[in-house]
Amino acid sequence: MGQLISGAVYLYCGVLALLLLGVHMDVRYRSSLSRKNRRLLLATAVMLLCEGVAICFLRGTGLPYTLLSVTSTACFYAVILLYLLYVAEVLGPGRGKSAKVLCAINAVCSVSGFLYWCADYVYPFFYDVHTYAVTDRALYVLGAVPGCLSVALNCLLIMLNHKQTPFRDLSLLMLLPLLPFVSYLVGWFVPGLSLQYALIFASLLLNHFRFDARKDRELENRTREAQTLRLQNTLERVKPHFIYNVLTSIYYLCEKDPPTAQKAVGDFSLFLREALDHAEQHEVIPFKKELDLIRYYEQLEHIRFGDRFRIAYVIGTEDFSLPPFCVQPLVENAIKHGVKSGADVCIRIETRETDREYLVTVSDNGSGFDPDATDLNGKPSGIRNIRELMELTGSGALEVQSVAGNGTTALLRVSKKRAAAKLS
Repeated sequence: MGQLISGAVYLYCGVLALLLLGVHMDVRYRSSLSRKNRRLLLATAVMLLCEGVAICFLRGTGLPYTLLSVTSTACFYAVILLYLLYVAEVLGPGRGKSAKVLCAINAVCSVSGFLYWCADYVYPFFYDVHTYAVTDRALYVLGAVPGCLSVALNCLLIMLNHKQTPFRDLSLLMLLPLLPFVSYLVGWFVPGLSLQYALIFASLLLNHFRFDARKDRELENRTREAQTLRLQNTLERVKPHFIYNVLTSIYYLCEKDPPTAQKAVGDFSLFLREALDHAEQHEVIPFKKELDLIRYYEQLEHIRFGDRFRIAYVIGTEDFSLPPFCVQPLVENAIKHGVKSGADVCIRIETRETDREYLVTVSDNGSGFDPDATDLNGKPSGIRNIRELMELTGSGALEVQSVAGNGTTALLRVSKKRAAAKLS
């Protein structure tokens, strides 16, 4: 009777786990902690369903029962191992080395424990899975050692960081390692009743609603910050004085060169449209779009400065994406600081590809400037804004080298891993 109750509980919990996975299917905007918990839930769902079907419908007989038991055992050890990685993520940075060592030991324990039980499923030398009878108690206890050691390693990682972890979080993290032992106590009073897997699922649910939700909120806040910063970059680029200068140039062109003035109005409208489109983007954009914006901007600046600058495009690759307004400000800085030098300015925009990243280089032979300086109002420079945007979105990094009188070289590193992903 106890076995049937256990099987029914496992089936019920397995279905709940699948439903939860379905509700949270879209993980593009979720934290890495949520993704780790999804793997845990998936392994737990398979474990629960296999064990539930085996107990309720196969009743300990035949090859299908054995295969389901092997699968559920494999999932059990996988859950213990994955939970260690989950705990390390919850505890945060600074635990990397200890987590790796404990994870390696855990992996050895999990594999050895799984192989030990698989050998018994093939030839029952300490436990008969079909009759639920222990044939050799000493070997049965030995078979439980790898699993208990794996659980103990989880507890050890948690306790090593107990000073940095709030008591409530500590208690929730300890549930999964400790709750399965409660099922053994229940088994003493109700023979055949085992709730070990169901209690594991219950602890994962509690962790999900406590830790995953918190990490997702933090990720959402960082995403909002990135969007705010992107809008700030847009407003910085389309400055009132820039618009005033362009319109003044067009005003005088209307009398001296109407066709050029007409073209300038068209270029300016295209620039504004592209700028506003960039501001409304919630995703990374193709580099081709950023390149179009740069070309519109170049044509407008030629109205003001004529042939005092020129841009050379050396585009080795353009089939990648990046956050908006990461390259155009670099070109603007090159023109602004280059023209100040009084000499003709040559700006070079180059892209190339490596195994891990895309490289965008903007270099000039202008007067140079201080990349970390603030403007007259104390606001961060465009360079600092780009760096923040790249860091917030996890898209890559920006390196700037500028020497007074020798020009500037800005190198934008765009990670291939994030190049085609949404801002997250």
